[in-house]
Amino acid sequence: MRDLSLRWLLLTDVPSCVAIEAGRREGDRWGLKAIHREMLRPRQNGFAVVAPNGLLAGFAIARFDADHLSILRLSVCSLFDYGEVAGMLVAKLQSKLTPRRDAATALVRETDLALCRTLAGRGFASKLVRDAAGIIGEDMIAFAYTMPSSPPPAPAEPKPLLNLWA
Repeated sequence: MRDLSLRWLLLTDVPSCVAIEAGRREGDRWGLKAIHREMLRPRQNGFAVVAPNGLLAGFAIARFDADHLSILRLSVCSLFDYGEVAGMLVAKLQSKLTPRRDAATALVRETDLALCRTLAGRGFASKLVRDAAGIIGEDMIAFAYTMPSSPPPAPAEPKPLLNLWA
């Protein structure tokens, strides 16, 4: 296991992101324009996992809306353990949930089994969506996670009434 660290995704990381995307085995690959477009949109943030030598191990881009978080992209370099890096990224995104923004969603190609396993292992519920991308024969899996609500506080013991007539 390597000593990996997590930080914000920077614009200087884009060439490394493009290289990671070029090495993807399944699904569509994002190019330079797509990564720039998604990183620069309002309310969208990216996180990166970095090895001690500065090599980008993986990245995630998510959209932060008022009531939920949408995972738009999660990619891991083939030189690193997918489960470890993807698990760090998903855990970081889950930590960004609040009582107001209490849900996270992701739409994943059914062929991306590694990401499906990672999301299911982090508590995401799944549902098959037929022809989600509008391409015949391309099915997707919709993942959803809702932040567990804390139990309501126990009601306080009622204070005894002061009896003035005693």
